[in-house]
Amino acid sequence: MVRIHEDDYIYNIVQCGIKLPLGVFVMTAFSLLSFFQQSRFLIFTGNISYELYLVHMKFLPILTPRAWDIILFFILSFVISYIFYKLNKTVTKQFWLFHTNCKSNQGN
Repeated sequence: MVRIHEDDYIYNIVQCGIKLPLGVFVMTAFSLLSFFQQSRFLIFTGNISYELYLVHMKFLPILTPRAWDIILFFILSFVISYIFYKLNKTVTKQFWLFHTNCKSNQGN
């Protein structure tokens, strides 16, 4: 019933009113509690968060409410995101090395 108003600007304003305080609360809780700052899983998730954001949307249409599908969804999302994260780091590093070499050769 609520989703029929997704294109309305009022719906988006209400969503911001709900999600913004929640996001601020979660970020504040994570920054104040030292357990979260030292969690290797959260640090790993933070490192691949952009790739997770991009990848997980491709799997959502095939997701069903069964427990096995949800577990598989998380595993696949994390594995593929990690692969893209490593690929992104490699390509970025190669680009900057190439860019730096081109700049140093222009000075000669």
